[in-house]
Amino acid sequence: MAEHVVSKAKKVIIEASQLSWWLSSDFVYFLDGVIDLTWLWISIEVPAWGLYLSWHNFDLSWLVCNDANYTMFTSPVWGSWNLVWDNLQIEVSGSNSQVFDISSLTWFEALELIAINYNNCTSLGSIDSYRQLLESWTGRFWWTPSLTFTWTWSWWARITTSITRWLDNAMVDAIFRAGVWFTMQSRFLTDMNIDLGSTAPFIDFSDVNLPNPSTLQIQGAIVSRNGVFDPMDSTISPNIDHTNTSSIWAGNKWLFNTTMWWLINIDAEVTTNITSSNTFVDLNWTFSASNLQHFDSPSQWQLRNIWDPLEISISWQLILESNQNNDVSLKIVIWRDATSMFEDWRIITRTINNLQWGRDVWYFNISSNTVFLNQNDYIKLQVANLTWSWNITAELDSFYVIEKR
Repeated sequence: MAEHVVSKAKKVIIEASQLSWWLSSDFVYFLDGVIDLTWLWISIEVPAWGLYLSWHNFDLSWLVCNDANYTMFTSPVWGSWNLVWDNLQIEVSGSNSQVFDISSLTWFEALELIAINYNNCTSLGSIDSYRQLLESWTGRFWWTPSLTFTWTWSWWARITTSITRWLDNAMVDAIFRAGVWFTMQSRFLTDMNIDLGSTAPFIDFSDVNLPNPSTLQIQGAIVSRNGVFDPMDSTISPNIDHTNTSSIWAGNKWLFNTTMWWLINIDAEVTTNITSSNTFVDLNWTFSASNLQHFDSPSQWQLRNIWDPLEISISWQLILESNQNNDVSLKIVIWRDATSMFEDWRIITRTINNLQWGRDVWYFNISSNTVFLNQNDYIKLQVANLTWSWNITAELDSFYVIEKR
């Protein structure tokens, strides 16, 4: 039976055999009802010029195949162009079967999969080296619907307004899985509402797969395992977590979020030797860092941004000890990696008080304005005695806090 042509741009498919024909990118193919491909061994080839599919909705329009060792969507040897579809239910439930085994023709094609339910799928299969994937208003229900990304993706993937439920407890592959040589150059974003089975991860990506900072974006997700919420469950994302440089996790429930503040605490007093007055030197101290996510300390007195460019504010309470009536200055210095130069940012000068029990100190309680740090820029503190060459000591439990603006 030939397909029914509704218009010059639309053809209606009413039986499975119509999908075995040569498909053209000149039409949107509209699937009317349930198209059952079982026992017919018909795979739908996404041609080198693209494929556009549409349906009534995912209750009325289905693509179904229960055969073993079956793939529903394939590519020709040289690869496929864009794939765009909406309003469909897909069921591929046979042993060792999958929804996708498709690859990009030029590594610059796109997938847009809107309002899709994947029901009882053995696997969603693999997608190779596309430019981008947009998936929204989707559901994954029952069985083992793992999707594998392979080779280089030049842009991004966004899986949003999506839900996953009632997975097989025997499922071991991640919902989103890193395949052969997988890298994504821009972001992978999802806000999925997901209940995992007993063993399957949510994602198994590592920072090798997302080599650029802040590109693994899990935002507004809700994650449980068999109905139990446990943010300490490291098997949800076994190869990467919220502290990794590639990660920016925010607004999630029962999944840890990437923290946007850092605490530096002085836990051992070390004297800063002043050899001449009115000369700045690095403040000598021993500190411990709490929550040092996306920052590191290349030396004991430095705090470096290894993340994206960001604006920060700095608040500190430093107690500096020296000789009474000495004028002491505290300075924030910024290393600019782009110019390989230091930049003075702020200087505060105070006079050392003579307090009881022989403690000659001044309390530096400061909240700073915004500081902009590019990747690999770092800050450090310097001090100077403007009056004499008396030494300066930062006292125990002094601290400063950095917060992202």
